[in-house]
Amino acid sequence: MENIVPSQQVLPPFEELAYLARNNSEQFEIIRRNIITNEIAMCRSNQLHLERLQFRLDGIFRKHKNPYTRCQLLLNMIAETSHKISYGLDILKVTKPEIIDENKSKLSVVK
Repeated sequence: MENIVPSQQVLPPFEELAYLARNNSEQFEIIRRNIITNEIAMCRSNQLHLERLQFRLDGIFRKHKNPYTRCQLLLNMIAETSHKISYGLDILKVTKPEIIDENKSKLSVVK
């Protein structure tokens, strides 16, 4: 699995992005798209998955303008992914319990 490292990309200050989002949405969209494209390009091993995910997100944003609807749909995507991970772990527990036992000591509870 690829190690996750912080991005080396320098982002504009939040205040500048917020101003552009309110007052110059076209320029904001150009910056947003460039940031996303650069971040996806840096993740070679997961690039196709990330591009597909971004395509899904763009579709939600194009189709649904209501922020509450967008939020609900994004939460549904998160729940779906969480369910898939949980299901995969359950299968792994049954088929390869030694992997789970071997990695238990490496797990920690986040509080």
